[in-house]
Amino acid sequence: MNFKFTLFCALFFLCLGTLSAQDIHNTLFNYNPLVLNPALTGAYSGTVRIGGIYRDQGRGISNAEPFTTPSFFADAPVFMVGKRHWVGAGLMVFQDKAGRLGQKTSSAQLSAAFHYSLNKKSTSVLTLGFQGGQLMRSLSCDNINTESDIVDQMADAAICSGTNADDPEASALDLNMGIGLKSKLNKTTDLTVGLSARHLNSPDISLTGTGQDKEFKFRFIGHAELDMELNDKFSIAPTLYFTNMQAASQFQLQGWGGYMLNKEKNIKLRFGLGYRLGDAGEILVGLDYGDLRVALGYDLTLSDLSDANSGNGGFEIAANYIIKVYKKPQVTPAVLCPQL
Repeated sequence: MNFKFTLFCALFFLCLGTLSAQDIHNTLFNYNPLVLNPALTGAYSGTVRIGGIYRDQGRGISNAEPFTTPSFFADAPVFMVGKRHWVGAGLMVFQDKAGRLGQKTSSAQLSAAFHYSLNKKSTSVLTLGFQGGQLMRSLSCDNINTESDIVDQMADAAICSGTNADDPEASALDLNMGIGLKSKLNKTTDLTVGLSARHLNSPDISLTGTGQDKEFKFRFIGHAELDMELNDKFSIAPTLYFTNMQAASQFQLQGWGGYMLNKEKNIKLRFGLGYRLGDAGEILVGLDYGDLRVALGYDLTLSDLSDANSGNGGFEIAANYIIKVYKKPQVTPAVLCPQL
């Protein structure tokens, strides 16, 4: 228990140390549940779940600053409604940094979800979730690099000249919602499907004052996972992900495999491959150690962008840990009085 928690903290604070746009997206999307779908808030067995994920991409492109996106979350099933239903609550924070001018898009959002059990054994649960908070954008116009290429300097100056301040900032309310279904189809197969809608109110975080660069239009996300145990050692988990925002769409197909290293301690090695349609291949590896889950993901660029970034795509590291605090049962001591 202590080793697992120490390992989690090390990974968590590694991400925290890098906390410095595009809308947030991940290759390891299942390890970032509150961004994937607010309906996943509190959708687990335990007391508190905490986690983080860090994405780094674009380092292979000449004269370009990398995109870095750390995000963190904490959620919990907070109270029961009747005997089988419950409410979950959580907090999600992210910050996306990109470009020579250090454009930052960040947000802190609260989420809540109602989990409705469809049968007495709670093997099928339908969930409705909501999320809301501040979405913020900023730009550092005093960071124009005079040593950079003259074309880059002119481009940066043109961007800053159209903003409404020397170091412009903007913020707006952001609203999201989602619906999900978790079902245990049989003793060895679990199904998870969900739909979520981000930026329901199309928040305006324009830095020019015209609203033309707000970018955060309505975004749809659909996801599905089928987790199947093949035997005592091996499991597979085909996973689908689709998102659409304005005219841009993204489709990911992933195939995760699992190998149980130690069933008593619940140590499982995870590995797999994925494909982002028309863009990149994905290499996936992870480890479950009891209530700790860690994973690494790497995108290998397969599109024309590989000419610019030498095939170097995005890198991700993720971890989450479920804390379980249960009351110990009170056992009344039995006094034996043998007859003499």
